[in-house]
Amino acid sequence: MISQQNKPSIRMANRADAAAIAQLLEDIEAKTISTASVVEKLTKTKEIEIILVAEILGNIVGMACLRLVPSISLSNPHAEVSELYIKPDQRGKKFEKELLLQAEIISKKQGASQLILHTGLKNSEAQSLYQSLGFQNYALAMRKQLSV
Repeated sequence: MISQQNKPSIRMANRADAAAIAQLLEDIEAKTISTASVVEKLTKTKEIEIILVAEILGNIVGMACLRLVPSISLSNPHAEVSELYIKPDQRGKKFEKELLLQAEIISKKQGASQLILHTGLKNSEAQSLYQSLGFQNYALAMRKQLSV
């Protein structure tokens, strides 16, 4: 349970968050990610994604990327959580849930009829969390690596 003192504020990220986001991603990806590259990506994705951060006592402990996807065949768009990261030492403290609940609220306000996310096939811990929040198995995601 999150005490009121430890309850994160969920808000939209801004350029001032770039260093903290870079550090969060470094902690998870175990590779150097520059603040400048995060600023560039925040700028590039501004019209495509909403970047949410979970902040506690002035420190960013997690983030989620949310995008609204229009559809030609459906009357409503769907929303997609394309990335969800929580600092390793903060996992299991309900920050994931808080970010996903905020993503759901934003998605509904934007007219999305469903919220989709992807997780690893073997990530049973995350799958259990998502199922506890009402997510259901939906599809098999496939990918093809492209040379750039």
